[in-house]
Amino acid sequence: WDGESGSFAERMRVAAPPVITGTRVIVPAYRMQGRIDYHLACYDLYSGELLWSTALISGQLPLNMFGRHSNEFAAAPVRVEGDRVYTVTQLGAVAACDLYTGEVVWETLYDQIPLLSNMHWTPRERRLYWHNAAPAVAGGVLVATPLDSEDMVGIDVEGGALLWSLPYVGLQRPGDYSRLALLG
Repeated sequence: WDGESGSFAERMRVAAPPVITGTRVIVPAYRMQGRIDYHLACYDLYSGELLWSTALISGQLPLNMFGRHSNEFAAAPVRVEGDRVYTVTQLGAVAACDLYTGEVVWETLYDQIPLLSNMHWTPRERRLYWHNAAPAVAGGVLVATPLDSEDMVGIDVEGGALLWSLPYVGLQRPGDYSRLALLG
């Protein structure tokens, strides 16, 4: 197999646990092409037919001295609310797609922790502040904790506007709200 030919399912790898909603199975998927190409795919629960796939973002993880990824890529599980699929890509963006068409409703970027250069033969990993978790939705706000960011972000579910960003250190000192950056 040349890695390029075949169906979508044959070319892609699963990036997070699939989520079943009604008769649809939503699967975060990726493909390694030097960079990570992140997609969402929707399959029919009963037939396994690919209903749609949407390319969302391309990004990078730390590389070893041979130019290969040090760790396997893992995205957060998606959250389905109504007719929207919300995903934290772990590649600098949070996105909302239409459940029935796969069309991107909005995509919002967040501040990423920069990739560190290797020290000789030893790869340097980003510091992790959060666990790999699906976003939460409450009161019209999507709350996400991306692995590649120090910040917890709040995003308007309708338009995708970044409402606020709270650094991890701000949560360590609950009385100190001076670090809360309100953007809206």
